[in-house]
Amino acid sequence: MKDIEKYKEIFNSPLVEAIERELIWTGHDCERVGGEQYKEAVRSLLRVRKRVLDNLFSSTAEHKIFLEEFNQAAKTALIKTRTQTINTYRALSKGNCKGDIEVNGYCFLGYEYPAMHPIQTDRAKKV
Repeated sequence: MKDIEKYKEIFNSPLVEAIERELIWTGHDCERVGGEQYKEAVRSLLRVRKRVLDNLFSSTAEHKIFLEEFNQAAKTALIKTRTQTINTYRALSKGNCKGDIEVNGYCFLGYEYPAMHPIQTDRAKKV
């Protein structure tokens, strides 16, 4: 329980909160306006967030297991999203659609994920 409180403190730190809020707003701009500059800004902010969290977390066996579980859940969700997006594109291409077709897939780990990550903040879910 002591570790969870420490993790909550890290995720609620002003620096992490500021980066996550900027990620949310930049992500909205990326969806609304599009363009490589916004995509690169999101990638850059994610790299900054990762470096900040890496510096704030102390590496333990428990932490390693936690990250492995998250990475496996994220990988599974991304593969499923990619497959569904490709299948949707193929179905639309074979249908009565005229002109160019673009399909975007969005990945959401779902509501079962917070059980694996008991300190997931609402802000982090939006990121």
